[in-house]
Amino acid sequence: MTITYIQAVGIEVDSDLLNQEGHHQADSEGHVHFPAEQVQEHDLEIIVKSGGDNQVDVHLGFLQFKHLYEVKFCIKDDLGEDVDYDPLQNLHVKIENVQPTEDGTGHEILLNFNAHREKLLTESILLKSRNDKEKYLTLVLHARVLGGYFL
Repeated sequence: MTITYIQAVGIEVDSDLLNQEGHHQADSEGHVHFPAEQVQEHDLEIIVKSGGDNQVDVHLGFLQFKHLYEVKFCIKDDLGEDVDYDPLQNLHVKIENVQPTEDGTGHEILLNFNAHREKLLTESILLKSRNDKEKYLTLVLHARVLGGYFL
């Protein structure tokens, strides 16, 4: 398991909505609010793990509805140095850069992720080896998108 960091901007937590113990509470509309420390902790961690044959699961943690995130992480793969992907295969995930890791065991990926819908959000991107058409990898991005309160 590899842990790296997501670059997210614009997190706002209203400390007036916390109860005296600093725990989350629901407002009059039923939205749950979290203390700033909890939101920031979850927003900074990306967990990358193998999801089985030719699949890598990338867990982005908690994100905010209608925000665009720049995400950078590394994966281990055997696709070779050069990979191809269709830039139009997913409207909500745009790969900006894919380059081999320094140790040559995988790739470093930079992408933009659009948190376009509330609740659990799953998006997929297919990476293919440029040199061996039989080799491919599906990246499955998972995020929990919080809405309403942060708008």
